[in-house]
Amino acid sequence: MKYLTSILFTLLSFNCYSATHVYDTKIKKVFVHETDNNGTIYFIFEDMQNGDDCLKSGNIAATNDNVMFDKILSIGLAALMSKSNVGYTINGCSSSGHPRLTNLWVE
Repeated sequence: MKYLTSILFTLLSFNCYSATHVYDTKIKKVFVHETDNNGTIYFIFEDMQNGDDCLKSGNIAATNDNVMFDKILSIGLAALMSKSNVGYTINGCSSSGHPRLTNLWVE
């Protein structure tokens, strides 16, 4: 019983991190939309992922509750205009049902 309790405690103490990382892709489109009186930036990438099986997978949403919201928009627009390769991370689903963008970087 002591052995089983130790194994159970160990398994429960691991962090569950389900983020999906995508590398070496390009941004095809960026648009801003008002959702529930909050701004949301939607991205369409050449390599679209939906790691958390969100209801809507056509766009990836960066929501303004992310402290990096303004920086994600700036990097996204710069990468779109310069046709630079980017990488991104999605984690969870937005309130509108799209994959939620948490990180964006230029490669």
